[in-house]
Amino acid sequence: MSVSTEIQTLVSDIDRMMDELAAMRRRIIALLQQATVSLVPVSEWEAVGMWADREDMRGISTEDWLARLRAQQWGRSSGRLTV
Repeated sequence: MSVSTEIQTLVSDIDRMMDELAAMRRRIIALLQQATVSLVPVSEWEAVGMWADREDMRGISTEDWLARLRAQQWGRSSGRLTV
């Protein structure tokens, strides 16, 4: 193989690798965007599914409901009754 042919082969390999890197970069950006969308604070959650129909969920945000639940669970674990 001549030096010229070898150089052309190397340049072609570099071009191919650059295309692959660009494709990987696009995939990473897409995954990061999906992760950002899925990481919504609890304060922005909507009551969904069975929660929306529960008597104790009417008129209360998901964040408040979780805070009450946490307080009840911590109260039980420490031997105190907290509601």
